[in-house]
Amino acid sequence: MLGGVGKTVQIDETFLTKSKYYRGRLTQQMIIVVLGLYCKEDKTGIFMKVDGKSKRDLWPYIKKFVDPNTSTICTDQAKQYHGVEQLLGPTCTHITTNHSVGEFVAADNSLNTINDLENQNKLLKKSILSRKSTQSLYQYMALYYYRKNILEKQYRCDLGSQITQFFEDMAKVYPGYIDGQKKDGLFLKNLEVLSQDKQDIADLLPPKRYREMTFEEEFDFGSDDSSNDDSTFDP
Repeated sequence: MLGGVGKTVQIDETFLTKSKYYRGRLTQQMIIVVLGLYCKEDKTGIFMKVDGKSKRDLWPYIKKFVDPNTSTICTDQAKQYHGVEQLLGPTCTHITTNHSVGEFVAADNSLNTINDLENQNKLLKKSILSRKSTQSLYQYMALYYYRKNILEKQYRCDLGSQITQFFEDMAKVYPGYIDGQKKDGLFLKNLEVLSQDKQDIADLLPPKRYREMTFEEEFDFGSDDSSNDDSTFDP
């Protein structure tokens, strides 16, 4: 669940794709509605496909995925969000921005905004490289969520750990179910890190030509006392 005591959850819905300049026929992909929830303090969010933009479509997901102890809910002034604080605890405050008049950050409260979630919406849509089919849209959504919430969030600076996690997750789901039966996935074998000492072949390998310098040797610029140094630098 997102949010909690002292935290703010931003809520907004968007269409996953739309016609350019409002021209052309309406396709199945253009009516896919995605609900976004984003915790400002934890910098964590989720997207989910919903059946529409009404309260009946959105509120069940808000109730399930937003912590009832969340302190603040931020939305725009769309009708489907009126009274949404009733889904949470008695201490929850609902604040809104009026997008219809061009207000994206409240003049009297800089924290009253859903811009963080809007940026996530933009990144999600940018990650969608093909809109030819509804299935491809779902796959891009799943890929975006996996990257943001599994790989980058848990292993932000360690590419090696991201690769290992990816292979472990791939082994869990591939090949999946075939004819109603779950098949065994890929098997990953951890190999021991080998060295010349462990293989007892050190005497068969050529010696190192150069001794590895220590940090102090590599960055030794000489003594600070240069009073008796009469040498000049000759490029």
